[in-house]
Amino acid sequence: MQADRSEPKGARFALPVAHVRARALGLLCLLALAPCALWTASPAAARAAGTAGAGTVLKSGPSVSALLGQAINCEEKAKGQSDDHAGYAATLHLECLPALYGALIATAGEAPGPALDALRAAIQDAIEVDARAIGAAESFTPRFLKKRLNRAISSKKTALTAVSHLPPPPSGGTATGGGGAAGGGTTSAGGTGGARATALSLLEQAINCEEKAKGQSDDRAAYAATLHLECLPLLYQALIALAGEAPGPQLDALRAAIQDAIEVDARAIGAAESFTPRFLKKRLNRAISSKRSALTALAALANVGSTPPPGPQGPGGAIGPAGAAGQTGLAGAQGPSGPAGPRGATGPVGPAGPTGSTGPTGPAAASTLVSRTIGVPGETKGSPAQSHYGPASGIAPAQAVVGVTDELSPATTIVAGNLAVLVTSAPGAGNSQTVGLFVNGALTALQCTVSGTATTCQDTSDSVTVLPGMPMSLQVQTSPGSTVDVPQTDVLAGFSASTP
Repeated sequence: MQADRSEPKGARFALPVAHVRARALGLLCLLALAPCALWTASPAAARAAGTAGAGTVLKSGPSVSALLGQAINCEEKAKGQSDDHAGYAATLHLECLPALYGALIATAGEAPGPALDALRAAIQDAIEVDARAIGAAESFTPRFLKKRLNRAISSKKTALTAVSHLPPPPSGGTATGGGGAAGGGTTSAGGTGGARATALSLLEQAINCEEKAKGQSDDRAAYAATLHLECLPLLYQALIALAGEAPGPQLDALRAAIQDAIEVDARAIGAAESFTPRFLKKRLNRAISSKRSALTALAALANVGSTPPPGPQGPGGAIGPAGAAGQTGLAGAQGPSGPAGPRGATGPVGPAGPTGSTGPTGPAAASTLVSRTIGVPGETKGSPAQSHYGPASGIAPAQAVVGVTDELSPATTIVAGNLAVLVTSAPGAGNSQTVGLFVNGALTALQCTVSGTATTCQDTSDSVTVLPGMPMSLQVQTSPGSTVDVPQTDVLAGFSASTP
């Protein structure tokens, strides 16, 4: 398993969360010229802020900071659940991510500018890190999950710092949808029709973007880049564009659909690290489905209109005198049949039938192990043969040391056979590469050789019995000739494993 290279340099030496939060919030109240009694327990800091200019405050600063603080505490909780993958993923999905979406939406009323852009970028990065951590819970180790959470917490600290850089809102200004690259333009109280049109266009663009990414599922770097740089920004803009809508269940459903779309895209980026093209396309089909749900919710929102909610009900008037009784009306048509009654209780269990005869013995259980050894080094013509080692199952870089790529055989005897090998670069004229199953420190009879301009070989005649708990790997022996150099290559291998 490769390391998570998305972790920022120096993250492991980050200040404690409480210390960073206190410094970031203190800086926010000084820059905003707000009364620091709302932000820090330091009386001296409160007096300094009051002297600098009390009464001028950042509109979204307190709520955004509080939500980011909740997200940090939530992720500290999830770190303690890294041995329980289901609980770890549930905490991130149900507790941490809602706080981050709330922080992003809370910035909608701020004046445009680079400080707001930096804050939104930090919050969006935090959302993606948490969603990718949920995907990591499917297969990675507890140590990797904790490493992902350290990266997520670091992104929240960056967002807290960005809050302190927001300028004060202009005096007498109205709530807008925010500016900058992530803001998607302004959205005033009277502009809900424009906001809906903007959200509709952005969701349709996101669907087209993911159709493009589906065609890149064989190129994982391009697939992840398209999702990260093209698709996800459209979804964040759609979420912010709706900040001026009147609250209600239709708006809640629309926002939930867009947030689900963001998480699906981010988890698909994590999937690009190790899954197959077929799985990546399946992830994109799920992502596109989530956007269509958002479009449906947007259509429902259009039926609500932009009329402000009614005011409080006035006091009731006096009860008038009873009117004269009217004539009895005609009998109405027979109503529809009522619903079916409840299901009756289950009857007693009948007596057991006689035991059937034993069936014939089935065939031996079998499975297939596949692997990819990445970057088997090339060799200079005329040089001695060299051996490198890769995994018997899974994907890993080639290693020159025996045992680094070993994997353990199951707790039962298996028979390995039907070896098939493909190299991504042919050895070249006069050269060869022999690939074989390496068990307990020795090369077995299950092996085949790729020579010259060929790129494949098979061994369907040999089989090897592997005892329980034996270290296994694949050995790649490169034998240069005297004509041309052997190029670097990846080695793909597969073999069957059955019980004797």
